[in-house]
Amino acid sequence: MTDATPAVALPEPAVQRAAREAALAAWAQAGTRPPATVAYTSRGRLVVIGPGEAVAEVCRVWAATAPDLAVRAVCTEGTPPAGVHAARAGRVRVVGHLGRFALVAEPEGRDLAAELGLDGGADLVLDRQARPGVSDPLPPPGYRHLPPGDGAALADAVQALAELVGTFEKPVYTLYDPDRCARGRSGQSGCTRCLEACPTGAIADLAERVDIDPYRCQGAGACAAVCPGGAIRHESPRSEELREAIRRMLKAHREAGGVAPTLLVVAEGEAPQAEALPPHVLPLPVEEVGAVGMETWLAALAYGAGQVALALPEGAPAPVRDALRREVAVAAAILAGLGLGEERVGLLEGAAEAAALTDPVLPALAPAAYAAVEDKRTALRLAVDHLRVQVPPGEAEAVLPAHAPFGEVRVDRGRCTLCMACTSVCPTSALVAGGDTPVLRFIEANCVQCGICAGACPEQAITLRARYLYDPAACNAPRVLHEEAPFCCVVCGKPFATASVIARIRERVAGHPMFAGAAGRRLEMCEDCRVRDITREELERSAALPLEAQLRRLEG
Repeated sequence: MTDATPAVALPEPAVQRAAREAALAAWAQAGTRPPATVAYTSRGRLVVIGPGEAVAEVCRVWAATAPDLAVRAVCTEGTPPAGVHAARAGRVRVVGHLGRFALVAEPEGRDLAAELGLDGGADLVLDRQARPGVSDPLPPPGYRHLPPGDGAALADAVQALAELVGTFEKPVYTLYDPDRCARGRSGQSGCTRCLEACPTGAIADLAERVDIDPYRCQGAGACAAVCPGGAIRHESPRSEELREAIRRMLKAHREAGGVAPTLLVVAEGEAPQAEALPPHVLPLPVEEVGAVGMETWLAALAYGAGQVALALPEGAPAPVRDALRREVAVAAAILAGLGLGEERVGLLEGAAEAAALTDPVLPALAPAAYAAVEDKRTALRLAVDHLRVQVPPGEAEAVLPAHAPFGEVRVDRGRCTLCMACTSVCPTSALVAGGDTPVLRFIEANCVQCGICAGACPEQAITLRARYLYDPAACNAPRVLHEEAPFCCVVCGKPFATASVIARIRERVAGHPMFAGAAGRRLEMCEDCRVRDITREELERSAALPLEAQLRRLEG
């Protein structure tokens, strides 16, 4: 789809270049708060894993490179070299990080680090198994995998490991707020986006929440980018600081005569020189491209960028690539529904492709002036609202891919009994009970499409539909999904359920002797009246007994 708004002409290339210089100067002045840090401590205790011959080859190179550091081995086949403290295992799984690697023999689960006398685990691991002991796409610092037969790279790998001795600080890249997490509730599984996006295995699944190991996290950032409710925040830099820096950068570009540049989000180490790029391309070097989320791309468009191009770093792990592609598909659908071209946000296979970026088709849109906000869903909504009011009226909603974190909950009223199981598990207060009134309300702006409500519904009455509803008033207003007249207690008249609940209970207990005859009427009583009726019946039954039996019953 192409833009539905009138196009505007780009200024001369020289003007665009001068505007780019002004924008880059503004970017250089942007300040960010440094994140917290954790420290690795490594004593240089290397464990080599693999066949005996491969282990011996490493030991020879290690002795020449780091003669003062001992080496231990786990032999998966063959004989370990003489004089090397070694254990044996058919297959070894490696878990941990620099200074603290656990070595697990599979399938028996033996602690190989303990067998090698390594308290706290190995500091360094050189893995020469054919299949790596670390299954994560992005292995941790201190671990190298070098299959047998790849001896050419051995000297470099040994040298790199030998340099990892001492104490090293690293940033705490992410912060986690479990109160905002939609992983699960009451045994029901929900959102798994961060688990799927993490390339390092740093995120542990705890069923109803997650735990992020700051030592294993390497800051890829895709977890924060895909987190639908902002439970995970990237700290290097913080997303609101990045958006504010982009706003000021684009303002400087505009004030210098530039118009609607293409913002190139690129890894710091791969950012091309500005002079090598087309005049309309404005490079934004960041630590991790995967950490820059959809709310920031759309905010950049609202602040005056014509396009946002994301340059995938060389060797980007598959989970990060997949996460970015999914997020781009959602953003493209939102933009297409506005009548803005879906190509306004796109992926590049590396920074080299930026040199071929052509001038975008630009709309005559006024840039937003509001300051960046912290909450990611608010940031996205503000950006979309700003874009929406400047284009001709279009669709009321955009249909989104099924994995999108926006959408509605639909209720089959023929099945729903208003038991409110869904409201008790909703992690974002998108589903709201009516208190004393049997009514189920829904606030679409709060819904992250986690699916916990659908899993918790005993009647299977709930389905999800991914969409973006453009009207902010409609999105934020509670709307009724289902309501019924209350069922009132047949004794005291107090409302306590709905007719459908009572009918469903009657169906399920039909034929049960406890509810046979007059006792079935208790199903139509509130809890207090039900207790009183049972107590009355017990007293009447007791009073009908002979005096001696009554006394025995009281004594018992």
